[in-house]
Amino acid sequence: MYATKQTDAMQQAIDETNRRRTIQSEYNKQHSIKPTSIVKSIRDITDQLTTEATVDSTEAPETILDMTSDEILHVISKTETNMYKAAENMEFEKAVLLRDTVYDLRKMLADKISSNPEIDLSQVLAGQITNKKHIQ
Repeated sequence: MYATKQTDAMQQAIDETNRRRTIQSEYNKQHSIKPTSIVKSIRDITDQLTTEATVDSTEAPETILDMTSDEILHVISKTETNMYKAAENMEFEKAVLLRDTVYDLRKMLADKISSNPEIDLSQVLAGQITNKKHIQ
């Protein structure tokens, strides 16, 4: 902990941590346990989060290319809702993955409608156009 002065709450937290450490150390000695650090790469964690985000997705990535613009907008909307829920639940890694998915989906949507000069692609990519009557 870093602070200019130590508060009572900080001291209580430190004391509780030390009390628990003492109990754990005694238990480890009695049972001949030697604590070791966990060995897990960051990639493993990222892969797990990606898997969880994919499970939350309602559409398989292979089918996105076959969707209409309206369907892609619907998936974007659902994904954004899941992203905000994840952020509210303090699942920030999951929220970041969902945010990246939203960007990818908007890019796919922009590519799909790029032949329509009436639509401003920058508005689509920024999420400003989300109404299906704008994109056919």
